[in-house]
Amino acid sequence: MLAKAQSHQLHPATSADRAAIAQLRAIALPNKGKLRGVAARPLFEGISAQVPAPEGVTFRAETIGGVAGWWCEPSGAQADAVILHAHGGWFSWGSAEGFRHLVGHIARSSGARVRPR
Repeated sequence: MLAKAQSHQLHPATSADRAAIAQLRAIALPNKGKLRGVAARPLFEGISAQVPAPEGVTFRAETIGGVAGWWCEPSGAQADAVILHAHGGWFSWGSAEGFRHLVGHIARSSGARVRPR
């Protein structure tokens, strides 16, 4: 019988993690439940800007089939591995540019190029 592959990894929250979470909550709290639709986009973009860019990942804007997006390319990426990051829910008010640092961390951890859209 084959062992089931692990689909995720957990790590304990560090003091830096806890500080970042507290900072993000403080940014979002004054508007919690108040903003709807595209009015929430500037707030979300401000929150997304707090995610630090990962080391060893380059970002490149590109339009494919009329849809703008960003490539997040970690150094040494697998040539045959690509992930399309399609976001939804509240986060759909953010832009692909706003997601690029978060998705860059996914790219670096997976070793695959990732395109947020």
